Amino acid sequence: WIPNTNFEHISNWDQDRVPCARDVILFDSNEYMPLNGEFIMAPGAGFAAFDGSSNPGCETATFSTAQNYQWYDPTLWHGATSLENLDQEKYIFSVDEERVPCQYDDVIFPPETSFRVNIASSEQMIQLRSISIMGQKFTSDNRLEEYMQSPSAQLQFHGQGTFRLSNVRCPDKSGCECGNTADHDRICAALLQNSGNQCPVATCKDPLKPVGHCCEICGECLRTMLALWLRNGGEHQPPESNLTRFDVGGNLYQKKEDCQAPRELPIGRVYPSCKFWTSGSGSLDK
Repeated sequence: WIPNTNFEHISNWDQDRVPCARDVILFDSNEYMPLNGEFIMAPGAGFAAFDGSSNPGCETATFSTAQNYQWYDPTLWHGATSLENLDQEKYIFSVDEERVPCQYDDVIFPPETSFRVNIASSEQMIQLRSISIMGQKFTSDNRLEEYMQSPSAQLQFHGQGTFRLSNVRCPDKSGCECGNTADHDRICAALLQNSGNQCPVATCKDPLKPVGHCCEICGECLRTMLALWLRNGGEHQPPESNLTRFDVGGNLYQKKEDCQAPRELPIGRVYPSCKFWTSGSGSLDK
């Protein structure tokens, strides 16, 4: 999670700077300090009274509201394959649906920061592997539900969404569905909320729109058709020759020994029974 409500973060102030001693600080409410608000103080931090009358050049600084931060806004998340890569800012590219935490992801709200996020969802549950809040990692629903009843959690999260934690990694080595398809419209609305729900114009001749993405982008689409010969199964008998050539999409393949007839199968699944080759591409295993 990227944004926070920290006092010393310049993006939280209307003048893009942290207030200094001569400034008057206003929080967006009917009172200077909201009755349902809280300040989370770092060790050794505090407030001191200051007589502004001795500084006629005093300015007013207004704290920006965090009410509009939405869980399903892809711009408010960074994704990485490991904590090390996250710390080194080695973020991964994903389609917009997968820029929002998926069902097997670990979510981290950085420690020693305050935040507020709207978790309204089209689904009854927001599925996650784990979630870390204020330096505490939650991997079970019971512990998280207990925390969500606390005063701090009720200020951090608002909206009718509910979390469900599995503490389970994706069981398929080739990858699992993200699980955010039902919230695709919500994700795109949050992404485009500052542009009148209009996508930017792609600056290329033939843009494409990947599945799960909100807008057209410039790039290339790689289409791969893979024919596998399955061992010990299927309706067809093995050819007489131990090594058979066949053509798929203009590419010449060779079948090894006792594998059976070719079938079109989804990319990403592993079929360890056969090895296959294509001319000019080297060896492909599994």
